[in-house]
Amino acid sequence: MARSSFHVLVIGADAGGLCLAHGLVKAGIDVTVYEQDPAGIVFPQGFRVGLSAGGSRALYECLPPESFDLFTASCAAPLRLGSRWTESLHKLGSTAFPEPPDPVGGEKAVSPGTLRQVLLADAGEFVRFGQRLTHHERDRDGSVTAYFADGTSATGDVLVPFRVRPEHPSHTGTVGGRVPLTAEVRQLLPAEMSKGVSMIFAPGGYFFLSHAMEFDAERRRALRPGVGEQDVDHLAWTVTVPDGERLRDLRGEELLTTIRSLTPAWSPKLHKLFGLTDPATCFTGTSAQETGVDTALRDARILRARLVAARDGGFTLQELETRECAQRR
Repeated sequence: MARSSFHVLVIGADAGGLCLAHGLVKAGIDVTVYEQDPAGIVFPQGFRVGLSAGGSRALYECLPPESFDLFTASCAAPLRLGSRWTESLHKLGSTAFPEPPDPVGGEKAVSPGTLRQVLLADAGEFVRFGQRLTHHERDRDGSVTAYFADGTSATGDVLVPFRVRPEHPSHTGTVGGRVPLTAEVRQLLPAEMSKGVSMIFAPGGYFFLSHAMEFDAERRRALRPGVGEQDVDHLAWTVTVPDGERLRDLRGEELLTTIRSLTPAWSPKLHKLFGLTDPATCFTGTSAQETGVDTALRDARILRARLVAARDGGFTLQELETRECAQRR
């Protein structure tokens, strides 16, 4: 039997939590998202989020149409070319990529901060900031109450703690940064490297990856001024090293200096690229972090369908919780 009232509490305004909340609102389900960040201004670390067709499909199904249009307008242009190089920039081969099949199902790349802006753009009515969950309790009537650090509480039928979880844990360290695609950078590197994705498999387990990120700023501004204004055409790069522990506590210029020292046989042009990188854009992480956002979006799509089914009487809330616990083990 369908439930006459149904309220979902989502803990965490990350990509998955916000995608789920938008999808529930779209399905007519009452939802509130509680985020510990006091103002919604803390953006995820990194330079790009690569979304699979499944991640893009999740946004399409969950977001209102105007928000999905804003998302696609905020994505980088589709990659046109893939190329492989040695560490001395000797070309090994290249592959032209076909045009994306459709705006919904194709793979996409977007900066993590801009994705968060898109997800928050029309979420003001159901997101509460500065709400750090301390604990929750199951009430006698089957409802659940969440308690927050500021002394407030909220009660609903379901509580969903949503945080990005890496898909495949990795012990390799990754350093990343970005360089504006200026005339100097385009002249510095082989032409193919400013048109798509480039890879270097270097000796010793080192790996270089770069993506050319080019944006349609006019289209994006026409839909929502202020979103993605930090995004300029740039070359986003990462270097993965076999022993990531040495990078753990380094920041900014220290990271750039260390990467140059670890790659003495690499092309001087690559070292010049590192030198042109703004230290403020540098980050460290693991090769699993990017896949975590895509996984969270796909999880949100699945959970939305299950919550809608529970609301409509497809199964009980206890059955829903049992399924979710089994899947997340």
